[in-house]
Amino acid sequence: MSGDYPNAIAVLQPLAVAPTASPHERQTLALIYGLKGNVPEATRLCRIDLDDASVEHNLAYYQTLRELSPEARSQAILSARPGQITPALGTATAVSASSSYP
Repeated sequence: MSGDYPNAIAVLQPLAVAPTASPHERQTLALIYGLKGNVPEATRLCRIDLDDASVEHNLAYYQTLRELSPEARSQAILSARPGQITPALGTATAVSASSSYP
């Protein structure tokens, strides 16, 4: 949660685009792109796993996160629990970027 989005993207991109990629990996990468402000790429990744309403919801959530202080942003992202439906991931995987995917 350091805000080093280019490094996070470099690490997650190969995992998220692999043929064996999970929705969790793709949506985590979408979150990172959303935090970086790359809305077109966040949208593209969201659309792989989510319906239109969930995509729009996630994009609005990413915008809200970008407006928070770095500390508040980290708190919001890290407070989501596995199995909890959060705006960050809509209804597809319902896990946070920091949680482990079962």
